[in-house]
Amino acid sequence: MDSFLIEPFDPQQNLLSYIGRSNGPGPFAVGGEVQNWAVTVNLDLLRSLPNIIVLNLPEQEPETLPRIRSATRVNGGFLWTGGRERCSVLLSNMNGRFRASISCLYGRYQVETTNQGTRLSRIASGPAPAATHYDSAEIGSTLGSTPQCQPAPQGSPDSQIDVMILYTPLVTQGLQAEGINVQQFMQDTLDETQLAMDRSTSPGEPVIASLNLVHAQEVNRPENHDFLEDLIYLTDPGIPANLRIVHAADLVMLIRETTPDPDQCGLANTAGLGNTPAPGPDFAPIAVGVTRRRCCPLNPPAPCYSTLPFQHEFGHLFGANHNPENAPPPTVPKVRPYAFAHWKNNTSGGEESARTIVAYQLSECDGDCPQVLNYSNAEVTLTKPWAFHTGLANERENARVIEEFAPVTAQYCKSLSSDVIFANGFEAGP
Repeated sequence: MDSFLIEPFDPQQNLLSYIGRSNGPGPFAVGGEVQNWAVTVNLDLLRSLPNIIVLNLPEQEPETLPRIRSATRVNGGFLWTGGRERCSVLLSNMNGRFRASISCLYGRYQVETTNQGTRLSRIASGPAPAATHYDSAEIGSTLGSTPQCQPAPQGSPDSQIDVMILYTPLVTQGLQAEGINVQQFMQDTLDETQLAMDRSTSPGEPVIASLNLVHAQEVNRPENHDFLEDLIYLTDPGIPANLRIVHAADLVMLIRETTPDPDQCGLANTAGLGNTPAPGPDFAPIAVGVTRRRCCPLNPPAPCYSTLPFQHEFGHLFGANHNPENAPPPTVPKVRPYAFAHWKNNTSGGEESARTIVAYQLSECDGDCPQVLNYSNAEVTLTKPWAFHTGLANERENARVIEEFAPVTAQYCKSLSSDVIFANGFEAGP
C-alpha cells in the first residue's frame, strides 16, 4: 500500500470558528457572488499575528498557510498575509471591520464585515466581452505640459515603489453602502498587490517588487468620462498631478465605481507597448492607470470578468501584457518578448483551469478559470488540487518583467522621508 502524509490541523488555528449554511445570492449580493455563508472569524488568533493559520473554507480541504507579512494597525487592527501550494490570503482588521481576500487554485473568496454581519462569499469568474480586452493604452510621447515630480538622484538606493491611489465620490458611496471602511479598502488593495508580488517571486529569490501606499484620497471626479479621459486627467496639470508631486508617488492609480461602457473595467498606460516608452524617465510622467472597483456585470450572480482588476491594470505599468491570445498582435512591439500572462487547463483529468492576474478568460479555458494571485512566472507552481505552472520559460513571464523594471520604477520620484497617508491616523502603529 502506498504511504501518504496526513497533515494534522489544530482547530484553534482555524481562520473561521463558525460557518453557517450555504446561501445563494441575496438582496445584498456583491458582483460575481454565487454563494455565501454567515461566518465567525477567529480574531483572537489573528490579533496575535500567528506564524500559521488553517484556512478552513466550506466544501474544501483545510490548508495550513504560513505567514508572509504581518503588521499591527491602530485601534487593535492588524494585517496578515500568507500563502502556500494552492491559496493566497490577505486578512485585515480595522475599527472592528474584518476583511479577507482569498485567491485559490479552485476559486476566489472574500469576507466582509458589513451592515448585515460578517459574510464569506464565493466569487465566480467568466469570459469577458471583447471590449474588456482593450485596456492597454499606447502613447507615442509624453506631453511637455505634464507636471513631473523630482526624480531620485542617480545611484539612489531607494528600491521601494511609492503608490498613490485616488478614488471617486461614487467609490466612497459604494463602499460605505456596503459597510466597508474606505481607507481600509485602499490600504488592503495595495497590500494585496504586494502579496501578488510576494507570491510571484521565484523560490529563494528577493521579492520582485516592494510597494508602499504613500497617499490615498477622494478626488471630485465625475464618472461620465471614459477611461482614456481619466488617464489624461491624471497626467495633465491639475489636482492629481499636484498630489503626485507633493507625495512623490512613483505610480498613480484611480479607482472608479462605474463606466459609460459596462464591458470595460480599466485602462493603463502600458510601458514599452508600441510607441509607448519603456519603463524609465520617459515613461515616468505617464505611469498612471484607472480601474473599476469591481470588474463584474451589474447583475450580481453573473460571473466577474476579472476578480483582480486593480492588480491587472497595475501590472501594465511595468510592461506586463495579457495572455498572447488577447494581447496586441506580434507586429506591435512589447517591452520584452516574454511579457505575457498565462492560463492552462488541467490536462491530467477533470475540468480545472486557472489563469494569472493579467490573463483574460478564454472560451477554451475549462470551468470558472479562476484568477490566481500570481503574475506569470515559469518558476512558480501551484500544486493543489492540480499542478498549475504559472508561466512558460521565455514565453510567458510577466513577473520577470516586473522584477526587471521595479528598480527603475522606484526612481520615478524622490521618496519622502515620511508622509501622512490618511488624515485620521489610519497608518500602522508601532
